[in-house]
Amino acid sequence: MNSVNRSDIIQKEIEKRLDDKAIYKKSVMTSIEKMLEKANKAGSDSKAHELKATHDELMQLPEVKAKLAEMAKKHWDLWSDIPVPALGNMTPRQAAKDPLGREKLEGLFLHYESMSREQDQDEFKPDIAALKQMLGMVTDKI
Repeated sequence: MNSVNRSDIIQKEIEKRLDDKAIYKKSVMTSIEKMLEKANKAGSDSKAHELKATHDELMQLPEVKAKLAEMAKKHWDLWSDIPVPALGNMTPRQAAKDPLGREKLEGLFLHYESMSREQDQDEFKPDIAALKQMLGMVTDKI
């Protein structure tokens, strides 16, 4: 069981149905971290390698790339109207109109740019210039 509550429910159900024909022996509680550690030691490294290879193969398929690009575009199109915790739960559109929010938004853009340099998948990298344009944050300097 992955829950004490469910374990108790199952134990009571077994006692109800089997009466004294079933004997409860023990409960063992293990943290997720311990279970993951055990799984890694038991040879999941080869499984992880297989999964990585499968993932890499899938990522090369044109239809997968197209779907990811579609998902990313939809995310960034809607992003300006979604409350962002880093902006004090303001939407980027609201933050762009507020001096403090605008400052936080500039910091968020810097963070996105930094993350983009480390990210392999171009489909999910935000177009910072387009986002700033959409939010009216572009200033023409001559």
